[in-house]
Formats: sequence, C-alpha cells, structure tokens
Amino acid sequence: MNNTSEYFPAWLKVITIFLGISFVGLGFYVFVLSVGHSPTNWGGFVGAIILWVIGASCYPIAQRLCRSKRIREINQKVNELSNNETDMSVSDFLRMRNQTFGGRGSSQYVKDKQFSGVYILYNKTKNMYYVGQAQYIFDRVNAHFTGKGNGDVYADYKYGDEFTIKMISLEKSGYRSLNELERHTIMVYDAFSKGYNKTRGNKF
Repeated sequence: MNNTSEYFPAWLKVITIFLGISFVGLGFYVFVLSVGHSPTNWGGFVGAIILWVIGASCYPIAQRLCRSKRIREINQKVNELSNNETDMSVSDFLRMRNQTFGGRGSSQYVKDKQFSGVYILYNKTKNMYYVGQAQYIFDRVNAHFTGKGNGDVYADYKYGDEFTIKMISLEKSGYRSLNELERHTIMVYDAFSKGYNKTRGNKF
C-alpha cells in the first residue's frame, strides 16, 4: 500500500490524536494532583503512568486495527475476483490466442477480445505466483511464455514446470486503476515475498 491514508482515514486520525492527547493531559493532571497531595502517593503516580501509556498507544493501536481490517477487505475482494475467473493451462491459452477462424494469414481472434487487466501466473510445480498488469492482456501473458517477459517464469516453463493462467478485467473489478488492482493482487498472493515479482507493484 502506498500510504496510511488508504486504510486510516483522516477523520479517524483526528479523533485518535485527540483521545491520545486527552489521556496524556489527564495523566499530567493526575500526576500534579498526586504530587501536591503527597510526594509519596504511589497510587497517583501509577495512575498517571497508566494514562500516559494509554494516550501514547491510542494512535498506533487504531492504525494497526484499521490496517488489519483493510487487508482483510482486500484479501476478500481479490479472492472473489480471482474465484470468478477460470484457470487456464498455458497450452490452452496459446491455442486460444493463436486461433484465427479464417485460415492462414487471418488476424488472430483474440485481438478483438483484448482487455485491460491483471493476470496471475501460478507455477503449480513450485507453488509460486507472478502477478502483472497490461493494457493488452493476451499479448502480455503470451510474452511470458515465449521468452519476452519475466525470465524466471519462462525458464521454469521451459524446464517443464506446470503453470496456470488467470486474468482479471479492470473494468469489471471495481478498482480505479491497474496499479491499485495489481498491487493488491501481489499482496494477496505473496508474489513479492514468495513468488516471482521483484517489487510490490507500482504506487497509486
């Protein structure tokens, strides 16, 4: 994710900061009262420390809770999108892409069916994912399995690893941009930490 504003809205930040300052201020008030009442009033000191800790913890705790909630929402959305798309073998994809329905020299059928979206390449042999985005998704997926895309994916494919392909249309996804959809999909499939992706995706 590119910044905290995506999962920690401004209005909640203001409320959290206000609560934190309030608890810290209350802690100082209790501390001053306890010192004025008795320099050895340990109960007052402990109460003040507890209030200070609560005040200092408000913002990071709220931030973490919001982030966890947002990650759950992203996981659910990407998984729903992915589950609605059909897994395709590489051989089926290449066969479909090269189909002409018009004899030799005719244009490929899928050229009229291109769409903008994100693709998920899954190496079933190694249990690894590669996620990418493209304006012309059939051409980009084809590049990975013809030696013009990700070198690691192509090497594993040539060595006989079994891959499946899944494609998600941006238009039907509900996402605002390819960068956002790609970045979230990389996160959900751990394609950066455990897969072929070298980055977490473009910022949006």
